[in-house]
This record gives sequence, C-alpha cells and structure tokens, in this order.
Amino acid sequence: MSLKRRVEPSHFFKVILNSTLEDKKLRIPEKFVRKFGNEFSNEVTLTVPNGRVWQVGLTKEEQKIWFHDGWHEFVQYHSISTGYFLVFKYGKNSKFNVLIFDMTACEIQYPYVKEEPEIENEDSVEIMDFTTTPNPTFHTPKKKVFDKCSRSSSRMPRLLNRSRTSFHEDEFISLLEDMGIHVNKRFGNISAEKRERAIAAARLFKPKNPSFMVISRSIDVSLRRLYVPANFAKRYFSRDFKSIKIVDSEERKWSVQLTWMPLCFMTKMGGFARKLDDGDVCVFELIRPRALKVSVLKKTTQQMASRRRKQPSHFFKVILNSTLEDKKLKIPEKFVRIFGDELSAAVVTLTVPNGQVFRVNLTKDGTRFWFHDGWHEFIQYHSIGAGYFLVFEYRKNSSFNVLIFDTTACEIKYPYNDEKPKNEKQNSLHKDEMENEHSVPPLKSSKNKVFDHFPRSSSKVQPQPSQQNLAKPSFTAEFKRVNDKRCKMAEVEEKDYKSTHSSDKDKS
Repeated sequence: MSLKRRVEPSHFFKVILNSTLEDKKLRIPEKFVRKFGNEFSNEVTLTVPNGRVWQVGLTKEEQKIWFHDGWHEFVQYHSISTGYFLVFKYGKNSKFNVLIFDMTACEIQYPYVKEEPEIENEDSVEIMDFTTTPNPTFHTPKKKVFDKCSRSSSRMPRLLNRSRTSFHEDEFISLLEDMGIHVNKRFGNISAEKRERAIAAARLFKPKNPSFMVISRSIDVSLRRLYVPANFAKRYFSRDFKSIKIVDSEERKWSVQLTWMPLCFMTKMGGFARKLDDGDVCVFELIRPRALKVSVLKKTTQQMASRRRKQPSHFFKVILNSTLEDKKLKIPEKFVRIFGDELSAAVVTLTVPNGQVFRVNLTKDGTRFWFHDGWHEFIQYHSIGAGYFLVFEYRKNSSFNVLIFDTTACEIKYPYNDEKPKNEKQNSLHKDEMENEHSVPPLKSSKNKVFDHFPRSSSKVQPQPSQQNLAKPSFTAEFKRVNDKRCKMAEVEEKDYKSTHSSDKDKS
C-alpha cells in the first residue's frame, strides 16, 4: 500500500462560456475564495507550462473575486474560446499555474517562448536564437518569461494566435504596422512557415522605435543586399542618404550603402550579410537618423526548437452517468495518438495528490484505450459522481497523476487514513454560484440522462436571481450547449466505432 499524506486541495477549474468571453473577466469559485481569498493581493500571476508569466489584476466585490485587468489579453494570446477548460493551481503569494484544454479534452500546444536574458542596455539586441524551456505541469517552472499585459501590446496576441492560420494580406501587414514594424506590401503573401517566424520575431524583439522587417532570400544573401520597405524609406530616409550604419548586440558596426532604383535597398552589406541564410528574419530598428539596430531570428534554430518542443501531457474527462454504468473510462483518441505507443503495459498507475497509488488495467482495441479493471474501485473510493471532472497528467512509464474536482468546480479533499472524502454536495450550493459559472449545473446532455441525477439546490437558500443574470443566458443553458457539442462529437465517434466493429464481426 502506498504512503498517504494529508494535502490541502489547491486547484479549481473553469469552463469557458460565451458569457465569459463577452465579460472579459473570469470569476473564481466562491468555495475557493472562502478558502484562499484573504491571501490574494490586487494582482496575481498566471504561469502556463511553457514558462510564460502573466500579470492579471483582480476585481473584488464582497466575497466575489474575478480575474479582470489583463485577463482578456491572456485569453486572446492562447486563442481560448467557448468550450475550453482551464485548471488553476494556487501556489501561495497570489501565484497560479494554469493548464489549458481545448474541445478535444486534451491540453493545447502552448505558444513557444524564449527566455529573454536580462541586459543592462535595452538598446543592445543580440542575434537571438530560440532555446527550449522545460514543460512542468503542476509545478512552477524554473525558467520564466515575464510579460505584463499592456494596451500597446493588445493587438499582438491576435497576431500570434493566428500564426498558423490564413491571413488576409492587408490584415497581416496592418497588424505588424500597428506595432511600428514596416514591411513590404507583398509581405502578406509569404508562406505559413515564414509568417510564423515573422510573428515570433515581432513578439521576441518588440521594437520601441520605428522599425521594418525583412525575411532574407537566397538572392539577397548572394548579392549582399536587403530590401527596405518603401513606406519606411520614404518616411525616415532622405534620398540624400548614401549610407547608413547598422549595429548588432555585440556593438559590431557596418556601414552599408543605400541604393535607390527606384526602390530602396541596403547594399554592400559585406560581413553582416555573410551571417544570413535564406529564411532568416531581420528586424531593423531606427535608433538615430542614420543608424539601425538589427536583431535576427535564425531559421535553423527555430526549427531545432520546434523539434525539441515537448508534447502537452494532460487530458481531462467529465464523469457522466454512462461512465459510471460502464465502469470504465475512455482515454481521448488525440492523447492516444501522441502517447499510445508508450502505454505498452497492461497495467497503469494512477496517483492522487495525497500520494496514494492505484493500479488499473488498460483495455485496448486498436487506437481506443480504456481504464478498465480497477477503475470502478478508484471511482468508488473517491466517491466520484456524475458531473465530476478529472484531470490526468501522463508521467511516462504508464503512470498518471490525477486531480479530482467535484461539482463546485473545486478540488476534492482526498481521503486520509482510509477515511471517505468529505466533499461538498450540490445541495449546499447557493443559486448565485450556479448562475455564475461556479459549479456544474444540473442538466441533460444529448446523451440519455447524463446529468439528470444531480441533486438540486435547496429552495430555502436560493436568492432571487439579479436582473443582470436574467439579462444574459444562464450558465446552465450555456454549459448545456457546450456539453451537448462534446457529447455529439463522442456519439459520432462511438457510432463509427460500433459500425466498424460490427462489420468486422460479420466478416469473421
């Protein structure tokens, strides 16, 4: 029997609804606020597994607390939309770690960041390479990139989030130019790969002065020249300029010629151009009338970083009545596609935060994996009911860490010394918690009787809903819509499986 220890639950989860996105703020569950609210300052930090740290202001009203100032930028940056699922771990001193899950029930691929070195002279910028950062899960990353959201950078998350999607040419260029970065008017037609590097360079270098961006081509490298966008040249260079200076992070300087024909080119770039390869992204920032500071994002190092980037290792499951009846739990297929080859053992281990370890058999059928024998005992031991949420973290060697959340959206108190978990019942909730996204509501999904048997709140403790609540779709209705979508996706998947499975049997 594994050694158990008493742990204080420190997690809560939130389901992102349309109203959450419209409000541009996120309310912390009341149960969590009652427990930790007195420790919160007016500003908290949110750290995601790639190491990036966000500063977000809190809005407080009596016993209600919201993530507010800076929250919308956090949502935009990570492309969080309706139906996404977020898990928060409180680590004291107003610091939270955050995991983000999309509609597949699997963790997202977080935007890649580089740990930026502290430099005394902010005007000196090095030729920067990407380096990999660790991908911790429930633990605070050792390496952090601090990013305080500001109005001046509010459009950048939109740009970065869409780096892998299609842009209209004018929109892509205007978003860069909103940051003070001028580009060739044909820049919007570059390939998706080059567009991604351009976005990464813009985010990394964050020029404070008028700037322009160039992606080097093989012909430019061979001719030792780079094009200067016409709008930048007309605005900041005089045709009387015959030469300018460029400087890199090591204070190395080059004098290059300006050639107008009629387009403006920097030519005879000599030693600097020899450092460039096809596909490198160069950002030139005007620091004096005839001087440019240069930063280069190398194509090769970004590709190496992309190969080293770790796969997200979490998934979550909503416990339905059908889950309880089947006495098994299916692992999301997206997760199986990533880690299925590693799950070769017939038995996996599930470890809960108090240190207790459970052995559960794994049933496999092609690309479909279930927790099976031993799963029902795990469910019973923790008094897990319909509407509970479970988060699984894969730790290699067929072992998982598991977090359990009850219908208050907060983590349960795990059993200690074989005691049963004393988790809040749904009937202890106030209606304002139900109406304001603080629990999983009693509702039906597109499957038969998924959440039918949730206990309902007592009428004696239900205050009348406010006019504000009446003016918006209720949390119950929104959650039902999101859950229906998930269930329909699962139903289609299950029908496809049964159809294939039955046809195989007929053939045999």
